[in-house]
Amino acid sequence: MVCALNEIVTCLKSIEKHLANIERFLAKPKLGELLVKGAYSVEEVAELTQTHGVKSYRPFTVRLACKDERIPEASKLEGGKWVIPREAVLRILQDGLPPERRG
Repeated sequence: MVCALNEIVTCLKSIEKHLANIERFLAKPKLGELLVKGAYSVEEVAELTQTHGVKSYRPFTVRLACKDERIPEASKLEGGKWVIPREAVLRILQDGLPPERRG
């Protein structure tokens, strides 16, 4: 009888842990709701990937992807800074940056 009770307690603790994970997931804002601006800087995109992306990137990596035209929608301002449109940021957060072209 004691063994069965221990198994029930273990099972209930597991269920409680899973419910907590589900609650955290549901409490996270959706990516579309998170991105309110029309375009983002390289630094902002890198910061967003740290918390909401499938992969984390540093500003240098995002800047290099812009320079290498792996983010074709990105544009360079007169001051030399890159801006990345909201739709491209959503794609980066969901799919990651496109791979480097070899050769």
